[in-house]
Amino acid sequence: MVVLSEREEARKTEALTALTLPVQRHFFGWFWPRGRHFIADRQSFAQTIALINTESTV
Repeated sequence: MVVLSEREEARKTEALTALTLPVQRHFFGWFWPRGRHFIADRQSFAQTIALINTESTV
């Protein structure tokens, strides 16, 4: 959805970073950072998805 969009390259990079960091930390991180960042990562991920869905791609 982000990679194939017509957004600027810089915006794609920001969106992909914002989406992958919480996922990477949750699935591949150590237990302590996962627990410490769980709520913030979940909110950040949801906000980024909402932004992507509302952003115009034209």
